[in-house]
Amino acid sequence: MQNGADVDGEFPNLGHGDGVGSVAGVAQERFRDDAGVEAELVTVKQVAQMLSVCGRTIYRLVASGELPAPVKVGSASRFPVAEIHAYVERLKRDRRDCSFGRK
Repeated sequence: MQNGADVDGEFPNLGHGDGVGSVAGVAQERFRDDAGVEAELVTVKQVAQMLSVCGRTIYRLVASGELPAPVKVGSASRFPVAEIHAYVERLKRDRRDCSFGRK
């Protein structure tokens, strides 16, 4: 049970639809807030939870250009959920394309 994951590596309390909380589930499910309402924009903290990293890592990913910059809503920064899903899909695609450890 690392980073709050249960035995199966799932994160049941992150508010994803149908209780899916793994990174693969993030790419497939829409993020739902505590009231069960589908969210289009999420906070840095929520993105960090979705990716199982700290908030500082999110800022580093944005600064490096790996993760798209957030949109501003007034003075608040929010990330479009669709862009986070696309990022996870890119990570999965890159993992499949990687020849690390293969001969």
